[in-house]
Amino acid sequence: MKRILVISLVVFIGISCKKEHSSFLWEKSFGPGYAYYISSSPDSGIVACGEVSENPFLLRLSKEKNTIVEYTSERNGLFNRAWYDTSVFVASGSSNGKMLLAAISKSGNKLWDTTISAGFNIDFTRLCYSGSGSFIAVGTASAESSGSAATGLLFLQFDTAGKVLRRKDVTSTGFISAGDPVIDASGNIYIPVTRNNTGMKPKASVLKFNVDLNQLWVTDIYNNPGFSSSANGAISDDAGNIYICGGTEVSGTSGSLENSFAASLGSAGNIIWKKYLEDSNSGSAMLINNSDILMTLNSDCFIIDMTSYNEVKDSVAIVGVTRWFSACDPYDTDAFGSDFDIDPEGNIIVAGSLGGKFYLAIKPSSQ
Repeated sequence: MKRILVISLVVFIGISCKKEHSSFLWEKSFGPGYAYYISSSPDSGIVACGEVSENPFLLRLSKEKNTIVEYTSERNGLFNRAWYDTSVFVASGSSNGKMLLAAISKSGNKLWDTTISAGFNIDFTRLCYSGSGSFIAVGTASAESSGSAATGLLFLQFDTAGKVLRRKDVTSTGFISAGDPVIDASGNIYIPVTRNNTGMKPKASVLKFNVDLNQLWVTDIYNNPGFSSSANGAISDDAGNIYICGGTEVSGTSGSLENSFAASLGSAGNIIWKKYLEDSNSGSAMLINNSDILMTLNSDCFIIDMTSYNEVKDSVAIVGVTRWFSACDPYDTDAFGSDFDIDPEGNIIVAGSLGGKFYLAIKPSSQ
């Protein structure tokens, strides 16, 4: 197995008490809302999307952080993922409980958009590029809205013109929510999910589907059955290992505590390692940088837990911590991180919400 150093990036953006900044290169808030996605463009600019004033919102900034494209949909809802090339932006999200897909031109004009209904509520649409101009979209409820209603996954393969190439509905009362999928070189899809079997606590799991969207296996990320857990972000490395992050309860002196976690699985679903990270947090996104370092973004308060995996000893340990803000209380915060990336200069760019607003920031990775 390829040796990976693990850096769990818990980005704590701000708190409801005093927030002390530490060497930001740039930060900006837009209208009331939430940024769910961010990516560094090849020219060192930024592409981000989310929702502003309850409308789907997509933004492209130049290297100098000047606005190139600012698109607001006339629909209610949000964009939570995007893909782009030199001619088009493709965005996915939700509107009024339906899957929302859209294409926006390089100049910021709508080319097309559409909504697709499922037999359950869709709050987010996960998106990944499957090659040859086509995409796999996965519609899912959020953990907050799933409740006891029907839940499931809506798979949709489509192209940049909006033509639906394939659809598959997976309905199950055992699903609560799904995180970002990962596609391997053979077209298999790995999806982190939160499941809820009757009479049991919610639990973090990973599903594997083949290229025909047939389920191959499911692996539960082990946790004490008396505690709940959830799975959110995922990524793979060149060796075919899958990395999952989320949140899980653990035993504390005064009851249960929520901890973020990161875990590694082989392509056959075997768990290689699992590591608990920060109290009162949950992992939300992951990436591997150019130095083969795994980074995990957690939802509350932006802390960076640096850990390393020793393949010979089969052990993983936290080796350092860096805080995005020098003061932040994860138990009482108005700051939430959803996604992150590394720009060509090696800086960390993040997306989320601060003070109830769509929020983006950049900080040197060395801090």
